[in-house]
Amino acid sequence: MKTRVLVILSLLVAIGAVLHAVMPPLLFGMKPDMLLSMMFLGIMLFPKPKYVIVLAIATGVISALTTDAPGGQIANMIDKPITAFAFLALFLMLKHVVNINIAAPVLTAVGTIISGSIFLSVALFIVGLMQGGFFGIIHRHRTACSCSEYACNDRCFSGRTWHIETGKTSNSVILT
Repeated sequence: MKTRVLVILSLLVAIGAVLHAVMPPLLFGMKPDMLLSMMFLGIMLFPKPKYVIVLAIATGVISALTTDAPGGQIANMIDKPITAFAFLALFLMLKHVVNINIAAPVLTAVGTIISGSIFLSVALFIVGLMQGGFFGIIHRHRTACSCSEYACNDRCFSGRTWHIETGKTSNSVILT
């Protein structure tokens, strides 16, 4: 590895870390991940796997240290390396096919979607955040339940953990 390349990558990570830490929320309290865009820029400048792994690990650690999302530390550590190599693969595939001036913003948008999907999936499944976040989409018919909560068929929704309530007439699963 060349020292010049590592210095440039470290400067990009430092600039992204400062922007990631001081960026105000823009829409519904969500902050744009400027560290992610600096990682994409570093990958486009130096598209070699050895530089990408160093950049991804450094970006994941710095992003985990500056995140405001609860449980985002673990999610960022998992999200950044996967996103970096997915972005590198897409970039190397499209580098010679499409003009780089057109491919760069499109790949950045696709990379952001990949990163967000991985981050939310990790936060949902591994960290355990957002439990019940998709029940409103899954359940179509909500009716009154014996436990005085909203229900669809035999499932009642009221909180965070699962327990079984055995009633005289029926069994119902209550989310409390």
